Amino acid sequence: VDVRYFRTRMLRAAAAAVGRAGSRAGGPVRGVHTTAACAEPAPVTFWLNDLRDNEGAMKKAKLVGRGDGAGRGKTSTRGHKGHKARSGGGVRPGFEGGQTPLARRLPKVGFSNARFKRNLDVVSLAKLQQWVDKGRLDASKPITLRDLWLSGIVGRHLKEGVKLLGTGAQGFTAKLDLTVSDASASAIARVEEVGGKVTTQYYGRVALRGHLKPQKFAVLPKNPTPPSKLMKHYNSDAKRGYLSRHVQMREWAASQEARA
Repeated sequence: VDVRYFRTRMLRAAAAAVGRAGSRAGGPVRGVHTTAACAEPAPVTFWLNDLRDNEGAMKKAKLVGRGDGAGRGKTSTRGHKGHKARSGGGVRPGFEGGQTPLARRLPKVGFSNARFKRNLDVVSLAKLQQWVDKGRLDASKPITLRDLWLSGIVGRHLKEGVKLLGTGAQGFTAKLDLTVSDASASAIARVEEVGGKVTTQYYGRVALRGHLKPQKFAVLPKNPTPPSKLMKHYNSDAKRGYLSRHVQMREWAASQEARA
């Protein structure tokens, strides 16, 4: 509601009241209206029928189909027949009558890494602890991707590897030696806190198939080195990459203890 409208009404009503009072006293006095407008207006009672929308807030509906004299009769501004003249008719945005639309005529521009995304199955610490409690994973032996795949904790169609997540870290107590494709920082911290080990190792697609199903290969395929984009990941001590100094020193210390 426009406040200026009410203020104008109040000022006009106050000025009219003062003017009527001056007329009764002996005639109008010059300057009365100006003085009354500058003074504080007296309270005025308003009714519901005084309320209205701002100018232009409501637009009159277009009246169609009321004869030729109204200017919008006969076809009611829809033209003669056709899909767009029907109730509910019209075409979707971008439709050009059946010809190849502009969006398909123009070449694609840009690049996306979406098709190079790694499809890793995820395993949480909570689910890993549940599998250990049920005896489906042997905590006394090193656990590899093949052990996870055979236990059923990941899907049958394992394509690129497994990522370990820290969900349920508070209830994780199993001491495990894990080898996975990737692991979150919280998962690594919790596994090492309870005395376990985490190693992240890269597997190519064919090498992963040979690791999961060695019986299908007369000669096991050699695992390739990680691509350049992943080399930094598997050289990182924080990620516990199998090429990192931290993991290699840990393996060397374990071999020395075994010899002793």
